[in-house]
Amino acid sequence: MAIKLKDFRKILSWIAFILGVTLTFVSLTIIFDYISLSSQDREQVRSAIKSDLKEKSAFKDTMASLSIYLMESNDSVLREESLIMLNNEGDNLLYYMYNSDLATTTTNMDKPPVLVNSVVSLPEGYDYYIYYNGHTYSGLYKNDLIEFRTDIEGRYIPNLKYSYEEDTYYYKAYLDTRYNMFLAVKENPTEQEGQSMLYGLKQEDNLLKHDLVKKTLIIAASISLLGLAFLGRKDVIRVNKKIVAKISLVKLEYKLILLMMVVLVYDLLSIVYSVAFVQVLHQIMLSLACWWLFYLVLNIISSKKGFISNSYAIGIPEKLGQRLKGKPLPKMMQYKLIYYVCLNLLLALATVLLFFLVYSFPSISLGLLFLISITATVYLVTMSVRESNHFVDNLCVLDNHLARIKEGDYKTQLESQDYKTLHQLADDLGHIQDGMSHTLDSMLKSERTKVELITNVSHDLKTPLTSIISYVDLLLKEEDLPDHARDYVKVLQKKSDRLKLLIQDVFDLSKAASGEMKLNIKTLDLGRLINQIIADTNDSIAASSLDYKVSTPVSTAYIEGDSDKLYRVFMNLIQNTLKFSQDNTRVYIDVLNFSDYGLVEFKNISNYEMNFNEKNILDRFVKGDISRSTEGSGLGLAIAKSFIELLDGDLEIKVDGDLFKVLIKLPKPPFTTE
Repeated sequence: MAIKLKDFRKILSWIAFILGVTLTFVSLTIIFDYISLSSQDREQVRSAIKSDLKEKSAFKDTMASLSIYLMESNDSVLREESLIMLNNEGDNLLYYMYNSDLATTTTNMDKPPVLVNSVVSLPEGYDYYIYYNGHTYSGLYKNDLIEFRTDIEGRYIPNLKYSYEEDTYYYKAYLDTRYNMFLAVKENPTEQEGQSMLYGLKQEDNLLKHDLVKKTLIIAASISLLGLAFLGRKDVIRVNKKIVAKISLVKLEYKLILLMMVVLVYDLLSIVYSVAFVQVLHQIMLSLACWWLFYLVLNIISSKKGFISNSYAIGIPEKLGQRLKGKPLPKMMQYKLIYYVCLNLLLALATVLLFFLVYSFPSISLGLLFLISITATVYLVTMSVRESNHFVDNLCVLDNHLARIKEGDYKTQLESQDYKTLHQLADDLGHIQDGMSHTLDSMLKSERTKVELITNVSHDLKTPLTSIISYVDLLLKEEDLPDHARDYVKVLQKKSDRLKLLIQDVFDLSKAASGEMKLNIKTLDLGRLINQIIADTNDSIAASSLDYKVSTPVSTAYIEGDSDKLYRVFMNLIQNTLKFSQDNTRVYIDVLNFSDYGLVEFKNISNYEMNFNEKNILDRFVKGDISRSTEGSGLGLAIAKSFIELLDGDLEIKVDGDLFKVLIKLPKPPFTTE
């Protein structure tokens, strides 16, 4: 029972809120209407509060008009019309006019008015009179004298005039002395055969009083109901939230149709607005439309994008996307494009048609429908543009991610966001990246295992090889060793030295490949380093038939690198030129200085036919001259490439007929000192 009472209290608070706000708007309309009134109309409203009709401005103004009609009855042109106006009052007005020049009397009284002590004796049932004796005006109402003032200088007043601002009668200072005039008003004016101005004033006064009472009650009720709603504001908020939650479940099209139906009924009722009952329905329809709009606005605020998305028009593309799931992306995009184009065209045509209808047949319902059509068109165009931009943005994200994968970044995951149409493509790209990353990890693991194996084997071979070399040296020192045995020992010495170099090369290569080699990076003069190596190999060069041409730049070519590793690389390349260059040819070594890097170029004419692949020659254990079986390990260029890459440089081989070229690029330091 407590729960039911609580719910009943919530409903009462909500009803108080609805009625209070509605009546508040009505009250504001009443206040605004009063503010917009003219000063004369405001005075009429203020005077309506007075209980006595004959003390109100409208009555006094009417009496001034009746006195003018009575004066005009002496005019032959205006007499007939003036008498009609006077006779319309019936017994509500007694009048008397005497013209001394013509000796004529205009009256509806049985006998002329009688003055007793300067006061006219009124017939029974009459309590208000105005009397003119040819010189001044006088009057009486309920034994109280009525104030009359003479004309202010410069102001034209036709006989008698009432001033709303000063609430008094004015008359001319110099009037025609030929006339005597008397007007008396019935105590309670009644309905007459003619259109009585006095009775009309009474009726108007009663209506105005009733209207004031009604409007006062409306204002008081709005304040009271708003007070009750404020006391139960928490309940009002809860009820409104429940209403908005229910409305949010309704499709957008149904919400707009309901709004249109209410507004259409409002328009239809406007046609027969003169009927009192219809006026009430008219106001009810207006209130319903306003409150429905209010809850739709609350729905928009609470659900934001959900207000629009809960629509058949917006939901169709999503359903279309679900039905086309698994179809090729171009097909999906084609169907969506056709849908949006057709929908926008239909709305545009409807908007144009409604514009002409509103122009030809103005009405609130057509205007609202036109506004909804424009809003829907603009929204759909905006949404189409936004969808296109979203599609392009997602495509750019996927393209950038593909570029990262292309550059070898398999670890960075795809940005987490709503890819909509490109969702399947994004998933596929993610799976491809995961597969490539897994494959690369496996390859790297295998490579590390291989390097570790080579390193361990190289280390294990060094110990017995060192012993072999030592014993070979001891054997060569034996003086009584036979000559043929000494020859055998020399062969052993040569082979063991070669094996030692091979093991060292394999060991260095494995360290370089694994990235575990320590580097001593510093700024170097590339030209000076080349000249130093040439000087160190001067004896070998001199003993050969080759002519070495070394070219260094005028400006110092500074680079960043490890001098020991570069020394070994360049020494290896020079040794190769000594071994594999055609006799009596030139060897060119050029040092070039560029803004971003330094370049060393080796060029020589080969002494054998170079039928190898330029890229394969840099692989391990690959020899340029296949016929060589006793010299070299095939690791020199592989080691050189590994060292250069460790230094963030690049080593490239080029073959042009018998011309063999090696190009080495090395990075410059951040700040180069010339």
